[in-house]
Amino acid sequence: MKNLVIMKDSQAVTSSLDVADTFEKNHQHVLRDLDGLKEGVQNWTDLYWEDTYIHPQNKQPYRMIYMNRDGFALLAMGFTGKRALQFKLKYIQAFNAMESRVKDASLMSPEDIMIATLEAQKEFKANLRLVQDDVADLKQEINLSRLQKSHLSKLVRANAMAAVGGKKSNAYKKLYRVAISEHWREIKNYFNVASYEEIPKLKFEDAMDIAGMWNPSIELAYEIKRLNSQVELEV
Repeated sequence: MKNLVIMKDSQAVTSSLDVADTFEKNHQHVLRDLDGLKEGVQNWTDLYWEDTYIHPQNKQPYRMIYMNRDGFALLAMGFTGKRALQFKLKYIQAFNAMESRVKDASLMSPEDIMIATLEAQKEFKANLRLVQDDVADLKQEINLSRLQKSHLSKLVRANAMAAVGGKKSNAYKKLYRVAISEHWREIKNYFNVASYEEIPKLKFEDAMDIAGMWNPSIELAYEIKRLNSQVELEV
């Protein structure tokens, strides 16, 4: 992971790239949010300034935005969640530490600056390990991807369809949706979430295994059997 805060033009700043990386966001979405602030923030150029970076794969220049502490604070107001709060605090601490070192440097000798720089590097490495641990924990909490949700939904629908005996069965019209609802309820109960979309991304394989073992409850299975054993009267 890159440094959270760097020095640029004698000012402590961070970039839209680093914000996107740390908060697990799409960089284009971060740029979109920053552009949205232009309409309501009169001193936007005092907080943010445009720049470019070279993409490592195609070597083409792409847009990025640097921001100072106030600019970051304004942007991060929209980031929610317990982990997001912890990352906001780490950014603020990094800004404060960098700005403090800049002020102290004006009163220090070259030798003192060198010693302080080495100590800062040690401190940064220690903080970086903590941030990396937080990122690892955050990844555990990231919800299922769109593709993973699609695979899980298809499996649940297929299980429910098999349970009622297919579309041509007597139980299909009355109990197919009931079977799907019961199936999802058991998955959500297992992971203790309000919606299957809140299942952690890294638990996808577990969710698929659990879904694969699903069978309708005794009550539902009996009702399906009862309906499917009925002989439809010929008109």
